[in-house]
Amino acid sequence: MVGVSELPVAALTSAFPEVLAAQVRAVQQVLRPPELSHAAPFPVRVGGEALLIPYRVYYPVPDADVLRDLTVHQQLVLGCIFTRHHDGLVRQAHLEQVIGSTEPWVVPYVVQLVGEYVLQIILAIRRELTAVGVVGTTQQTVYGQFIADNPTDFRLVRQRVARYWACYYRSRYIRLADYPGETLAAALQLAARHYAAAH
Repeated sequence: MVGVSELPVAALTSAFPEVLAAQVRAVQQVLRPPELSHAAPFPVRVGGEALLIPYRVYYPVPDADVLRDLTVHQQLVLGCIFTRHHDGLVRQAHLEQVIGSTEPWVVPYVVQLVGEYVLQIILAIRRELTAVGVVGTTQQTVYGQFIADNPTDFRLVRQRVARYWACYYRSRYIRLADYPGETLAAALQLAARHYAAAH
């Protein structure tokens, strides 16, 4: 198995804006080697910068005492990385650590989870993104800008929302429009329209 020092630094630094490269490298030093190779990344743009975010990561979860030595920004970076974890419970736990942030580079990690099949994750996002539909809020602006700048990525998220509803939740939510993933996606699309109209 490859040691952490042998893993390509670019695999994680490319998932965050260049200004965070030192913070990402510091986080990478506390990660144990992944159990499997990471799944292929997906491209997004944040603030005009192209990022490549891994679709799934397979790092073991760090011990709590390791995390105490990280700065606030480093903990946020680590939380974003683990929202891509292969275990849904780990994804949810780290989502809840990062979702309160309005840093634009956190947004793509949250948006991707809207298109996943774990309902508890989608409900957690819905509980926190209460201002995404409120015109002029920071939350609406950062999410609206991300969706407006990444229409192809968001289209894939919406397709996954519809697919998982049809596969797993159609009996619980008779109409797609009532499914929490779809109501979230619709609110995010509206935020993008508001952002585009204002810019």
